[in-house]
Amino acid sequence: MDARMALVGRGLNRDGWEPVLRLLRERNVSWGVHEAPESLTEPCDLGLLLGCSRLLPPETLNLARLGFVVLHSSDLPLGRGFAPIYNTLTRGLPLVQTLLFAANGADSGDILAKARYPLDGDETEEEVRRIDDALSVLLLEATLDDLLAGAARGVPQDEARASWWPRRRAEDSRLDPTRSVAELFDHLRALPAEAPAFFEHRGRRFALRLEALGPARDFDPRRVILERHND
Repeated sequence: MDARMALVGRGLNRDGWEPVLRLLRERNVSWGVHEAPESLTEPCDLGLLLGCSRLLPPETLNLARLGFVVLHSSDLPLGRGFAPIYNTLTRGLPLVQTLLFAANGADSGDILAKARYPLDGDETEEEVRRIDDALSVLLLEATLDDLLAGAARGVPQDEARASWWPRRRAEDSRLDPTRSVAELFDHLRALPAEAPAFFEHRGRRFALRLEALGPARDFDPRRVILERHND
């Protein structure tokens, strides 16, 4: 397939761009990786935003002949914005990965496909991020040929249902030490290792990390419910 893609951002949560690059090699697609959007100056056939927290200006979006697509870990239009994994876990929601066209507004473009994954409710943040990565790759595998052929059509989002999730702040890691572990469990498991929970007691601050014992909760492809929104 004679096509060139622009990959913008850091890539997947845990494995960067390599799983995506394997997919592109299989299809003989060439690419350029741009961690910062401003480094993209040359036209391409298709753009992919992954691990990029900045909006692209219209002149950059227009560099991709077939448009830019973006992956966002919420059931859009619910949960636009920041910290989707943290908000998914603290709100007790199923994990949903959405593939959509990039637009001028954050997470507001036409939706191409979704991958739904029911969680058990005891997964750690690390485990959910690995599952989230697998869903991202699955969605790209399912849609990339249509995208590169210019045959993919998205469905507009229902603006009346749109909601916005705020950025996770350092203060969000604070715990109330008077509450039980059961009450704090979803909060504890939603926090990344680099931003552990903390609480203050008897004049000192303490960090608290949750570690799961036993087998990890691995990605199970049989659980995935794939929705193609242009079918």
